[in-house]
Amino acid sequence: MEMWSNYSEYLGIDELRFSNYYAGRKRAIGIEIETIKSVTPINLISLKKVDANFHPPQVYRYVTNEQVCETITKFLALK
Repeated sequence: MEMWSNYSEYLGIDELRFSNYYAGRKRAIGIEIETIKSVTPINLISLKKVDANFHPPQVYRYVTNEQVCETITKFLALK
C-alpha cells in the first residue's frame, strides 16, 4: 500500500498492525500534523473560579467514515 511505502517511518505503528487495520481496503487516509504544541491542562476548579456556571460539554456525535471524508474534503477545498 502506498501509505505504508511513503510514510511508514512516521505512522507510529508496525507493518503487521497497519496491514491488519487496512485489510481489504483500497485506500488509507492520513492527516499530517505539521506542528505540535504542548498545552497546559486547566482543571475544572480553576475554570469555575473564572466562571462559576461553567460546565464541560456533554455532547458527542457518531459520524460515518463517509461524513469524515466529506468534511476533510470540504476543509481541504477551502485552503
